[in-house]
Amino acid sequence: MAKYTYNINSLDASLVGGKPSIPESESNIVSSFAVNQFFAKESHKLEIHVYSLDNTLLESNQNFTKYCQLANYAGAGKEGASSIYLEPVLDAQDLGYENGDVRLLYNFLDNLYSDAKVASKFFIKEISPDRTELKLATLELDNEKVDNITNELKTKLLDSSYFSAYKLNFSDNRFASVINIDTLTENDLEVVVVKLS
Repeated sequence: MAKYTYNINSLDASLVGGKPSIPESESNIVSSFAVNQFFAKESHKLEIHVYSLDNTLLESNQNFTKYCQLANYAGAGKEGASSIYLEPVLDAQDLGYENGDVRLLYNFLDNLYSDAKVASKFFIKEISPDRTELKLATLELDNEKVDNITNELKTKLLDSSYFSAYKLNFSDNRFASVINIDTLTENDLEVVVVKLS
């Protein structure tokens, strides 16, 4: 029986899937920081994307569950864990990539319109002519909840000490940055309007 040797290397996410990173010439003006967030199994989601060595997306699993939360990394009195354990070799094997070189990309996600792991789905109602604004609607949430959550997100987005953008997830590791968000009422339906960067 053939014996395989697996080499695991940590790569910059910009090398997988073409995500931009900070150029080395600018990295000295941007400080690194730890994200003060816990991964809660009940409400957060983990995606895995498998790429070939030439960055072709081979497979995506939008609801990846083969990870462990280590008990000693749980937040005191808080939901979730500050560290989770991933096994890239086993993940590649479980997905059927035993013999070839692949790159794995893990995305840790939190649906801002849902407290549960099952996301509230939105659909694109309208796209602006310059393709930088979207009107998004959902039939899964009532108007009051859409309005309340959107106003909370808008407040956080305008607070420069919080963070600078949200991401829309179009699946298959396709994201768009949101730089502004608001609501609009159309035909008795609360619509979320987003401005993309």
